[in-house]
Amino acid sequence: DNTGATPAFIAAEKGKKECLEFIIEKAPDTLKIENKRGAIPLSIATLENNKECIDIIERYIV
Repeated sequence: DNTGATPAFIAAEKGKKECLEFIIEKAPDTLKIENKRGAIPLSIATLENNKECIDIIERYIV
C-alpha cells in the first residue's frame, strides 16, 4: 500500500496469527521489510501489543 505495509504488517497489526504464520512460511524475508516509517512487522505487533504475533515473529527472526 502507500505506507509500504506488506501483508505481514497488516496481519501483525490486526493480530491475525494464522495469516501471519502462513505469510512467514511462504516468504520469511517479509519480516525484514521496512515500511515508509522504518518499522518492521515486529515493531507493529509490539506497538499493537499483539503478544501471539510477537511470539510468532520472534521464532523466525531469532
